[in-house]
Amino acid sequence: MQGEFRGDFTRNTFNPHKQFLRVLMQQGRVQLDADWNEQVAIFLHYLQTLAADLIGPHGGPVEKMGFLTIAADPLKFDFIISSGHYYVNGLLCASEAVDVPILEIMNGRQVKIATQSDKNIFLKKGQYIYLIQDNPNQDNRNQDDLRIIVQITEVIKELDRWLLTFSPVFPIDDDELQKVSKIRQIITYQTQFNYPVEDREKLKRGNYLVYLDAWERHISCVEDESDVIPSIREVALGGSDTATRSRLVWQVKVKEINQNLDELGEYASTVKNNYSSFLQELGEVVEHSGTGTGKLIAKAQELNSDSGEPCIIAPKAHYRGAENQLYRVEIHKSSKDGQATFKWSRENSSVIFPIIAPVTVGTASTVTVTLAHLGRDSRFSLSEGNWVEIVDDDYILQNRAEPLFKVTSIDRVNFTVTLTRTEIPNSTVGGYLEKHPYLRRWDQKFSTNNQNDFTHGTQIVEENKWIVLEDRVQIQFPALEKQQPPTYRTGDYWLIPARTATGDVEWAGSVNNPKALSPHGIAHHYAPLAVISVDGEGQITSGYYDCRRQLTELWRIKSDNE
Repeated sequence: MQGEFRGDFTRNTFNPHKQFLRVLMQQGRVQLDADWNEQVAIFLHYLQTLAADLIGPHGGPVEKMGFLTIAADPLKFDFIISSGHYYVNGLLCASEAVDVPILEIMNGRQVKIATQSDKNIFLKKGQYIYLIQDNPNQDNRNQDDLRIIVQITEVIKELDRWLLTFSPVFPIDDDELQKVSKIRQIITYQTQFNYPVEDREKLKRGNYLVYLDAWERHISCVEDESDVIPSIREVALGGSDTATRSRLVWQVKVKEINQNLDELGEYASTVKNNYSSFLQELGEVVEHSGTGTGKLIAKAQELNSDSGEPCIIAPKAHYRGAENQLYRVEIHKSSKDGQATFKWSRENSSVIFPIIAPVTVGTASTVTVTLAHLGRDSRFSLSEGNWVEIVDDDYILQNRAEPLFKVTSIDRVNFTVTLTRTEIPNSTVGGYLEKHPYLRRWDQKFSTNNQNDFTHGTQIVEENKWIVLEDRVQIQFPALEKQQPPTYRTGDYWLIPARTATGDVEWAGSVNNPKALSPHGIAHHYAPLAVISVDGEGQITSGYYDCRRQLTELWRIKSDNE
């Protein structure tokens, strides 16, 4: 599994090196989530490998190729991302263009549309849309529909209707407006759904490499709640959840480059045709593209024969937990931001608590949050002293790592929890319920023995040092043999299954010589889209080069005999 993989799972058994073709269920046997998940992983690995072998590292079909970077006069320091398909290392990135019929045109600046409960459409203030007039010449299918760009200034949701107020980018004749029959979303760099662009990433005057970043996000029922589209949660179960989902997230990003305007053509040709050069331009290590280069070793701690316990004979391994666990060790603060830190969970970070009232964090050191529940039992509950993270959609999509909060008090009647933190950067997390805010519990503990290893609720990554998590499960971040120091990225993680039946953890290598493993995820996949030049007025100038690779469908290729 290369994605986020945060659910309440037993373990991840997929191993491509075993070359399994499928999972075969037997009658009368115990059913485990790991078997079903491995079957899906085998199938996806086959499909993605096939696509990558046929297409290469990136490419798109002739007629449906998307992600063209389009300059539009009304957009300042922004650009349109065209709809269509594009493949990155075998992963299909799809930007869909969905037309929504207009029910009513009101006062020249408002349109009413039906709620799109069957389509993944989200309209909000600041987005651009097309007002579309049907092709007046139906006999000429090559003639485009007439489209008018407007910007949404307000969205009012009414039962089964949405009322959109818009501001015209160009003057609109009232007669032309009355001919409009539908709207279509416009996806731009600054209004893309899966990547809230921060101020430091906004375009300014300069030259840029535009590229695609694709990765797999884990979606629980909490993160799928919507008042428009039915959730994956089955309400008939009275609040219980079932299976989770994963979503392929694509994000269009930019990297400012130092090339002069007359050098952009050669630079664009290099990143388009030489994938290794493109990855190096992004600062990626080609052999470890998509994750950090840091590694982890895990094992169960051995007891010393002279430990002062003469009645105990040390077995081969010594996991002492009362439950089977799936430990997750995850990098919190990236090494590029200074000293890397990590956090860990004995439940694969699956213990979460939905927030049901907006939270104003800002620069406060103490905040109170109202939760939907406090957990189904003691194993999946909150306690004073727990370290928690406030998370929402933007927080995940921007891959942020803000200081953790400590639970200081719990009102178990009103489901309110008071949290404190020692570092107080300005934060917007948790402020909007439509962004699915929740608390995520982590299980590291502060004590007098490890107080020097803690910083704002997380533990410091110290290489070549054995660190005990709990119940004799221990880990080590080994230093690399090469002189180049390892890199640790926010979100890099390793999974460590611990089993009571063996008193050990499951890890590659032997008990006495466990292997150092690269992160299990989250794997990011990249593709170049364009090289652009932005002038002082915010317009994309003539310095534009398309870096997408166009594929020819097999059925279009004629044989030598034809």
